[in-house]
Amino acid sequence: MINRFQQLARLMYPLRYLALAGCGMALAGLTVILLSAPGRASEHYLPLCAAGLFWCLSGYAFIINFHTVPQRPAPDSGLWARVKHRLQRAWYGLLALVFIATSVAALWISLRMLLLWARN
Repeated sequence: MINRFQQLARLMYPLRYLALAGCGMALAGLTVILLSAPGRASEHYLPLCAAGLFWCLSGYAFIINFHTVPQRPAPDSGLWARVKHRLQRAWYGLLALVFIATSVAALWISLRMLLLWARN
């Protein structure tokens, strides 16, 4: 699982600045909407900007965190080196599980927000 995430992150690595630009635009949109006068039609886009900010920031974090993952320890390396590599890979495994869980929860919340947005 970790190796697949690494492959995906390496494929997406050139898009990291695009994800940051998306974060900036979504944050700017949120700021404009929140600082503008209440009751305006622009508040209609608040859920879209919030979801866009979360997904762009999540994508950037995914790319940066999984771009370099420690390789599996070599069988001929010493005990301390194997333990160190396994602990590092265990951290990335835990990070992958947390990322999957937050992505599923965010997908559910985003779909609900989009359905509410489309209803209005």
